[in-house]
Amino acid sequence: MRLGRSLGILPVRAGSEGVPGKNVRNLGGRPLMAWAAEALVSSRVNYSFCSTDSQEMAAIATEIGLASEPLRPHGLATSTSRVAETVRHVLSEMESQGRYFDHVVLVQATSPFVTSKDIDEALEMLSDGQADSVLTVSRVPEHFHPSIMYRMRGDRLEIAGDESESFARRQEREPWFRRAGLLYAFKVNRFLDSMSFISGKVKLLHIEENRDVDIDSESDFARAEEFINSCAKP
Repeated sequence: MRLGRSLGILPVRAGSEGVPGKNVRNLGGRPLMAWAAEALVSSRVNYSFCSTDSQEMAAIATEIGLASEPLRPHGLATSTSRVAETVRHVLSEMESQGRYFDHVVLVQATSPFVTSKDIDEALEMLSDGQADSVLTVSRVPEHFHPSIMYRMRGDRLEIAGDESESFARRQEREPWFRRAGLLYAFKVNRFLDSMSFISGKVKLLHIEENRDVDIDSESDFARAEEFINSCAKP
């Protein structure tokens, strides 16, 4: 199948607040950002770019095989900057270089367990007309099912999910899924019209719950290490 012209983007910035320096911190023997970067390089994406304001991160990305110049403007690398603005900036830079793309796959350093297979499956969904945008999701564990989750509105009890499922047998409850950050894939024209990664006809790419790791704290790092160690066991 012809996948169209695809651009892989890995956005990383120097000013991490939750865990300082997390994007270059060692995870399983390599910098955190290297995991997602290597998935892009091993995929069928045509061109991979690391958008960063850090020379150190640019050097890591370049060594792996991603382009990283020019560096991201500092105004797009603050804690309040929108990733969508960064993606639009990268597309504009690519256009100035005479590079045009049909699809973008956005991966995130903080979700290190994305694979080249995930990326290729998302591209296939975009290319064969199944979707205008694709996002990764993992199944919500049964003990967090929305039909057994409640909140108070004043003195009124409110069920988060379908009330008819609240006391149903587990087997009778419909599955729910939570958004995982491993990747977002979307058609460029749809994105530029909406400035959203999720628009038009949306398809879900299901991933295993243990790969749904979003690293933003020390406990997240520990969970990621546990996953790596469990995979290494015979």
